[in-house]
Amino acid sequence: MVLAAVAAFQLSLPDRGPLWGLLPLPPALLWIGASGAGCLRTWLVPGTHPADLNDTKDCLAFILALSVPLSVLLLGMLRRGYTLRPGLTAAVAGLASAAAAATLLGFFHPYDASVTDVAVHVAAVALVIISNRALGGGCCRP
Repeated sequence: MVLAAVAAFQLSLPDRGPLWGLLPLPPALLWIGASGAGCLRTWLVPGTHPADLNDTKDCLAFILALSVPLSVLLLGMLRRGYTLRPGLTAAVAGLASAAAAATLLGFFHPYDASVTDVAVHVAAVALVIISNRALGGGCCRP
């Protein structure tokens, strides 16, 4: 979340290169890997309750509902920049807001990780990124 926000603000400056968009990639891969490793717990520890598809709808709603105001706030701050890559800047801002929502969800997530749960979380984050790129690219333009 933090590295994605830093990357979004760096991308909003005209003298910064597009490689700043790769800054949040290592933590994002670590998050997916750690979440995937959490799926092993349901196989190794008896008595765990993994989330099924019906349980994960609350996770999807939480990530999307919290990402919307965070995206609006972040894109509002980024509009003062003079970006040469508005789509990339908005997409990375979407990653920052979705990562913040997913991080907050982790504090009171009621289920053990499952493949379905991780897939829903990744889909929610991807939906926020795509929406920010499509809708927020215009507000990051000079």
